[in-house]
Amino acid sequence: MTFNELVDRISAQTKIGPGQVSKVLLATSANLEELINAQEDLTFPRLLVKSVVVPQQEATYDRPFRPEAKFARITLRKGV
Repeated sequence: MTFNELVDRISAQTKIGPGQVSKVLLATSANLEELINAQEDLTFPRLLVKSVVVPQQEATYDRPFRPEAKFARITLRKGV
């Protein structure tokens, strides 16, 4: 799904204008990026967004150097 498709879907579901939905999604995206970089988790009523950091790995004779990687793992929470 593209960003514009998500904006259109949320706008149709909530009857909020696409411009306003777009601004909220962009702000949410920026805040999620900050949380991931700060290694903080975020809890929604049905979702858990957990920041994960994979440390850098030095090069060996059979593997190249891998820089540190930061990402988020999203989990559906059951029973909420």
